[in-house]
Amino acid sequence: MAAINSLGTRNEQRQPLHKFLLGNRDLIQADPARIVLPLLRCLAEIHAEGKSHGAVCAQRLICAPNGDFDVALFRHRIGWDDALTAAETYYGYPNGQGVTMEEQQQRDKQALANVLHLLMLGHEVPPPPTRLNVSILSRLGEDSAWPQGFVSLVEHLLTVDGLEPTPELDALIHALSPPAPTQTPPPVPESSLPEIPTTPAAQALAPAPAEITLPEEATPDLEPPAPPLAAELADETPPGLPSDAEPPPVPPAVTSRDFPSPPPLPSYPVRLPNATVGREYSGNVLSHLATGALTFASFEPVSALPEGLTTNGISITGSPLQAGEYEIPAACLIQGADPDRPDKLLRTLQITINADPRSLWKNLASDTTSLFWKPDTDTGSLGDSPHLVAAASLRGRSHAHVGSCRDDDFSLAWFPQSGWYVLTVADGAGSAKYSRQGAKIACAKVKEHFSSLLGENGQDTLTPLTEAWAADADSADKRQMVKGELYNQFGRAAYAARKAIEDQANESQATLRDFHTTLIITLARPMATGGWLIAAFSVGDGGAAVVGVPDGATCLLTQPDGGEFAGQTIFLTMKEVLATGEGIMNRIKFALVPQFDALVLVTDGISDPKFNSESALADPAEWQELWTELQPLVRDATTRDQAAESLLEWMNFFSPGHHDDRTIAILCETHLPSKP
Repeated sequence: MAAINSLGTRNEQRQPLHKFLLGNRDLIQADPARIVLPLLRCLAEIHAEGKSHGAVCAQRLICAPNGDFDVALFRHRIGWDDALTAAETYYGYPNGQGVTMEEQQQRDKQALANVLHLLMLGHEVPPPPTRLNVSILSRLGEDSAWPQGFVSLVEHLLTVDGLEPTPELDALIHALSPPAPTQTPPPVPESSLPEIPTTPAAQALAPAPAEITLPEEATPDLEPPAPPLAAELADETPPGLPSDAEPPPVPPAVTSRDFPSPPPLPSYPVRLPNATVGREYSGNVLSHLATGALTFASFEPVSALPEGLTTNGISITGSPLQAGEYEIPAACLIQGADPDRPDKLLRTLQITINADPRSLWKNLASDTTSLFWKPDTDTGSLGDSPHLVAAASLRGRSHAHVGSCRDDDFSLAWFPQSGWYVLTVADGAGSAKYSRQGAKIACAKVKEHFSSLLGENGQDTLTPLTEAWAADADSADKRQMVKGELYNQFGRAAYAARKAIEDQANESQATLRDFHTTLIITLARPMATGGWLIAAFSVGDGGAAVVGVPDGATCLLTQPDGGEFAGQTIFLTMKEVLATGEGIMNRIKFALVPQFDALVLVTDGISDPKFNSESALADPAEWQELWTELQPLVRDATTRDQAAESLLEWMNFFSPGHHDDRTIAILCETHLPSKP
């Protein structure tokens, strides 16, 4: 109210709609269409724009003493030229506060139904509370007792072509009006409804019957009123009718006591939840059809449903086969229909069937002439190791869609002289143009370093220390010696990898950040006394874990390594990663485990969709669930290479929003013999 009253002198001779309706009931009874039609036109225009008004009723609209609306002002205030101020915004509008646009528009219709109730019956529903400053919309909750038929009346009036006064509209209005307390006057054809003269402010309007014929009188001192809406089309010739043809017959007049049953109401769209090609769909149509007090018992499509969908008259179910926008006319049986009203309504069901997201992704081959090109997929396995060691790397959909190269890489090694396994994975940064080469160099250099340490001619300083600790696991000193040696070897391997990447950057006349890559290294060896020594070093995201450790012990061997901001990752090629001894040591984890099911390493193309949080990444049960997926792939393989191929095929799983490169490496027990 305050916002409306502050609009200036333009409103001095105008009244808010709510006040006008309460004080001018005689004018309303004389010509309800004069009030209803501008309201309907405005709301129809708003909904046609894909918007909601949110406060159709009461204080927002302005009208003159003769019942004319200031539509231009109304349009201005609902947001076409100037957004609503906070003082003008009713509860829940226009921001919606979590409801959909369809729901907001439905509440518009409910609010307008309340206006019609006030127009025709003289009071609001429900009765206004004692606190009059509460908005009308906040009074109209889901449990409000709506007058039967008012909401469906609004829905019908919004679909009448042209929103012009018609016998049907007049019949519906009077059907919902209370019986006239006095004898019904002779009906007046709609085309001859008189103008309503403007009444001076000092003279009170006398009560008028529901239908009235007034003699035309000149009113020289007042501005002539606008002609009635019904007369605007009186001189127009309907399309296709010759000018000398006989005019169409005037429909019979309708009174509040004797009116014809209206024909079936025209269709209006009902939006159903979206579906997706190839996915099971189930939607209860009746719940979306219901509006206000109007509910439905069943519906029957007038045309065929989209291919793949079926209906039982209550719901639509199935798996759609073709994407697109569909409109399905349906005859809807009203629940407990009034005998004086249609038993069926025609509704148009609208449903959007989205394409299968997987079908939208392209799979363009990478350019083999690109600098540092490598195949879009890669697999590997160790043919001579006692345990199964296999790995696979798959180019992500985001790269395949544009035909760019795979950035991930891996390396595998087993040294029979010492019994050590070394598994490495690396994830090149997508934003770095040569990161694929950085990841490849890092994996190769790690394997080269540990080959020189643990291989046939290596100076193995790690095995004696780990065996001594395994024989005396409670010794803090022996554990500390193992920790120091792991620091030396992991640190040297990381330095060697970084130095080789620097050399490549200099040779290519590029920067070090052009080769950004993460790195995960794991060492594993069975101890002579039983159990295993497992150790890991990591930089960046992804993860490595020992799965199936007894008693559900913590199995995560890595820690997410983010940057200063969310979504950032630390890379091996950043100076601060290897800047301090403490920083290097914090990246190392190791333990003696009595037994385990598998050692698993993954890049973030797998860890992100499979573990939705850092707490999930540290949960042994989550890793066990992942291994439950993977174990059949290697258990059912007939060769070690086939196990790697099965891992590659598994990595093609679809996860919305996760389309990065994927790389996995595993170590586990196997029934497959070593190659001779």
